[in-house]
Amino acid sequence: MMLATDYGIFNQLVAGAGSLMAMSAALLLGFKGRARWEPSDQDVDKGAQKVGALASAVLIGFIFLELPRPEDVPTLMHLAFICLAVAVVSLLVYSALTTIFIYIQWQDTSEQRNIIGGLALRAEAREALNREAKLAKESGQVPPTIQELFKGAAYVIDQLWSRPSRALTKALFTLGYLGLTIAGTIALASASIAIGHHIPR
Repeated sequence: MMLATDYGIFNQLVAGAGSLMAMSAALLLGFKGRARWEPSDQDVDKGAQKVGALASAVLIGFIFLELPRPEDVPTLMHLAFICLAVAVVSLLVYSALTTIFIYIQWQDTSEQRNIIGGLALRAEAREALNREAKLAKESGQVPPTIQELFKGAAYVIDQLWSRPSRALTKALFTLGYLGLTIAGTIALASASIAIGHHIPR
């Protein structure tokens, strides 16, 4: 039978080490560069990353100080599972957003930049896309995509999407990113603290 026991300093060592790993992960995510598939720094600035790292570190410190007893293990594990679920959902949402709303903008230097489109096209852009799709259908060709419409507009963002529409999309990206990083690091810290209080014989 596996029973919990108190290993004194080693319990705190495991809990502290796990919390330190979680804090390190939060800081790393807060200051890392953007992956190629993510939005560019110009579209979603690094403020969200830094706020996510700060919030994660503060919450981990709060958990480490407020739930330090062995009897808090069930609470810690429930918190870890809830945060893990939030992190998984946030990852799915963030991945879906990058698939749907990321478009390629080529710079004058032939450098590729990922930009975020709006939730909906402007009325003029939607009419142009429908018109091109109708012509393509009549001629038996493949209908144009929004990316091709963007290219035809010389990559001028405001010709396709309004700024409020893009602002809403960026807010969704930020929420998805914060949910992923904050919930993920809290799940790791909660589980490590719980393990530190529940080492078997």
